Amino acid sequence: MEYIQDEAGNVIIKKPGTPGYEHSEPVIIQGHMDMVCEKEEGSDHNFETDPLELYIEDGYVKAKGTTLGGDDGIAIAYAFAILDSDECSASASGGYCRYHR
Repeated sequence: MEYIQDEAGNVIIKKPGTPGYEHSEPVIIQGHMDMVCEKEEGSDHNFETDPLELYIEDGYVKAKGTTLGGDDGIAIAYAFAILDSDECSASASGGYCRYHR
């Protein structure tokens, strides 16, 4: 697969199109790997030593005492699974996956 890394550190991976989708628009899947470690007021959570206490609220994964929730790393996992799959169809111009940090 073709890939580039730009000056900001973004990685863009292009998957070739599949037969039957020559005139379709490309699909872009974007995700990020960074983690912004902020805690809620009054929390004594230490990001250097404490594990995250995860829980589900209203269908969302959250981390007790922090601003972290379901991290966007799942987008990267999905993108790699799609790039690796021979079962996913893509347009002639391909599918693009962009990862940024």
